Amino acid sequence: MKAKRHQAVASNLHAFNASRIGTFAVQPLSLVAIKRGELIGGVLAQTGAGWVQVDMLWVTEDRRGFGIGRALLAAAEAEAQRRGCRGALLDTFDWQAEPFYRKQGYEVLGRLEDYPYPGHVRTYMRKTLTRAPEGGSDGR
Repeated sequence: MKAKRHQAVASNLHAFNASRIGTFAVQPLSLVAIKRGELIGGVLAQTGAGWVQVDMLWVTEDRRGFGIGRALLAAAEAEAQRRGCRGALLDTFDWQAEPFYRKQGYEVLGRLEDYPYPGHVRTYMRKTLTRAPEGGSDGR
């Protein structure tokens, strides 16, 4: 019963949003770095409505600092631009990678203090992507 209610709420909100801005497709975007058959990093994101949302970027601890994360993020941004994206957004925690993202051109949009626990901070960031190549599609 709860699942049906959950779905009903989601469906109604999606319908309301679509009546105001139309619909758009969301496409997954994932890239991995593999060395000698071993997964050493990856980025999981999604594109739609002219934006890429970076959900996760990870590199094994022993491979950090060698440009793998930078290359993965740049490749994801390039693919997002090919898909017609004009901006990128992500969030990170105080124990994660804000300085790394700043070096990649991301700026802070806002901070949520004491999240997920007192003394910690969740930071929301964005980046304007350069003009997408001709023929790109934003998934509409």
